Amino acid sequence: MIPTLSKTTVYNTLSLFVDAKILRELGIEENTQRYDRILTDHGHFKCSRCDEIYDFAVDVGKLQSEELKGFQTKEINIYIKGLCPKCTGA
Repeated sequence: MIPTLSKTTVYNTLSLFVDAKILRELGIEENTQRYDRILTDHGHFKCSRCDEIYDFAVDVGKLQSEELKGFQTKEINIYIKGLCPKCTGA
């Protein structure tokens, strides 16, 4: 930890990275922001026991719904929550 570095500086820098498209902001949880350096489309699995987040490949282009015809999609996020193999013993 760097005692002279403020949390505000850290969060402002993260915000700049998101604006510059160096990081992607994830809203997996209501009160916690996380950041991802992988900018290509993919999904996230969060283990509800150990809180580990895993990335997984998914073809978001195949996610289509007739109910969304005429809508302009700006962002697609795929979040799955459950137990990871480490926590289930699988």
